[in-house]
Amino acid sequence: MSSAGRSEDSKEARFGHLLNPIRDLAQNWNIDVARDLEQYLEELEHIEVSFDGGITSLNFAEAARLIQVRCPLSAVFAGWSLSRLQQTPNRQRSLRG
Repeated sequence: MSSAGRSEDSKEARFGHLLNPIRDLAQNWNIDVARDLEQYLEELEHIEVSFDGGITSLNFAEAARLIQVRCPLSAVFAGWSLSRLQQTPNRQRSLRG
């Protein structure tokens, strides 16, 4: 073995413990996000919640879809309601005036 090869080996032996956290960190961030999210979604499909001892149940995925659809509609309605409320004092003034 050449002196350069031995030098590298001795550096690895001396400073290897400093590189381990970097290697561990790299392994920790080696995540297949798509696979994990797919597994999570599959689990959500089968989760049912009951608040009354099992008489009625709520499918978590269906509830999430319902909320996802209803939120934009509720936001539009809230905006419309707010604009109507803001117009009310102006209408009353114009009717009085």
